[in-house]
Amino acid sequence: MIPLGLLLASLAAGESMLAEPPVTVRGSIDWISSGRAVKPTATPLNPSNRVLELPVGLAQTELRPNLKLENGHILALVLRPRMLTRVTWVQTGSRWQEAEGDASFSWIELYLTWRVSENVAMTYGRQNFQWGPGELTSPSNRFIQQSQLMRDPLFVVNSREMLRVNLSPSQVFSAVVLAELRDSDDQRRPDNPFRPRAQLKLEYGKNADYVGATVSSDSLGLVSFGEYAQIVLADALFLYVDASHQGWSEAYYPVTTPGAPLGTTTPVTTMARRHPKPPRVLFTNALAGLRYNFSSGEDVRVELLFNDAGYDRRDFRGALAAGRANPMLLPVITDPGFELLGDKILYASVRLPDLPPSKSLTLELRYAYSLADGSGLVFANMTANVLDALVAFVSLYGSHGPVYGEFSRLVRGAAVVGAVYTW
Repeated sequence: MIPLGLLLASLAAGESMLAEPPVTVRGSIDWISSGRAVKPTATPLNPSNRVLELPVGLAQTELRPNLKLENGHILALVLRPRMLTRVTWVQTGSRWQEAEGDASFSWIELYLTWRVSENVAMTYGRQNFQWGPGELTSPSNRFIQQSQLMRDPLFVVNSREMLRVNLSPSQVFSAVVLAELRDSDDQRRPDNPFRPRAQLKLEYGKNADYVGATVSSDSLGLVSFGEYAQIVLADALFLYVDASHQGWSEAYYPVTTPGAPLGTTTPVTTMARRHPKPPRVLFTNALAGLRYNFSSGEDVRVELLFNDAGYDRRDFRGALAAGRANPMLLPVITDPGFELLGDKILYASVRLPDLPPSKSLTLELRYAYSLADGSGLVFANMTANVLDALVAFVSLYGSHGPVYGEFSRLVRGAAVVGAVYTW
């Protein structure tokens, strides 16, 4: 429907409504098919894959339409559904279980933007709104903290249903208000109930130099704040930081008690949520990095993540002991409440585009090393432009370290082969 004010303005100016359609539609459809092979880690938490029953084989195909409908410069509707069909194979010991298949429909993004004026825009719906200069993670973003470590053509960011207001009073200053009023996490555990929350982000920047500050709160009144910044050290060398601070942690940690309820003296390790630190003591989660951009398109990064609330070596060993004592704790051991568990992680990445032949290949290499437990993960993704509309890709994953390590306790290696066809 054409807004009445827009129609009257057009008639008064003698404009033809047929000259420029009031609604424009742009879009594409990605068809992604892939196969994956996985080697689980031989660990006391998952001996012979009999406990977690991780899929060792997976084949899937999916459609990802990407549509944008615009009413001039006033309204924009973005629709990015995902229709997925897959089959998985599980091997426990030497026995193969029967293959299982499933199909699902979900929204990668679904939101409406209203441009109130040149300086104000409002957006509501499922959206993936990110900021910050880092690649491994963005601690100052309280809504989207999904790591980019294993990003490839299959990678999907878990969007959030939010109300967002963007304010741009000048070219160098901007403000964003975010509010998550409804739960949109389909994988949320019962022990992690949804709480409405809001965040304010302020940013000031010129060219590639910028600095930002954030403050957030939830319905319980728990407040956190953060900051991020990037400065240009040389023509193509950037230094950046991204951090957040809060006075509590809701993650699960291993806790050792003197003995069982029957009065034995044998220590028992279980998983529990750590109590907040004393008043005026904060947990800091901070990322610092260097990035160099070559004129030919290559990109090299080195980052260090420091997280006060993260696991140290004793915590990783304790989680292993808790899992061996009580397999029922495995859901919170494998997902205790952090995207990245270690309290200190070193990260490096390199992106090499336009490789031969005919500049059709792009190679991305990423490596993360946990200083807390000595485990590491290497991830490589190569894409090849086979045809104008067809891209083939290969992703390889490998880990090293102890059986209790962050990157080595579940999977030792994986390989993915796939293709993306775009209409």
